[in-house]
Amino acid sequence: MRKCIRCDIEMLEGLDIIEPMHGSMLAEKVKISIIACHDGNIHAIYAVTPELEKRYTAHCKKYEAQTGDPVLAKKLAMTNLYQINDDLPRKHKIFDIRLL
Repeated sequence: MRKCIRCDIEMLEGLDIIEPMHGSMLAEKVKISIIACHDGNIHAIYAVTPELEKRYTAHCKKYEAQTGDPVLAKKLAMTNLYQINDDLPRKHKIFDIRLL
């Protein structure tokens, strides 16, 4: 799904897109967050569940305890959440990213 190699590398390194996801969760009227990639592709983040923030916070705490580095902890947390989410069936995803 993530076609932009540069964006894909950043995402796999845990690009902190928790902010647009978090914004989607908190604002009732926000249904989609848009991400413009380096190659011109546009992706949308849909269906962000409240579980995302809980998991993200728990993963950040775990990785920060392991590494002692809060920035690295955020990257590792997002990378782990992408991997978990990619393995979930569509109806159980904690967020949905689609190419527009």
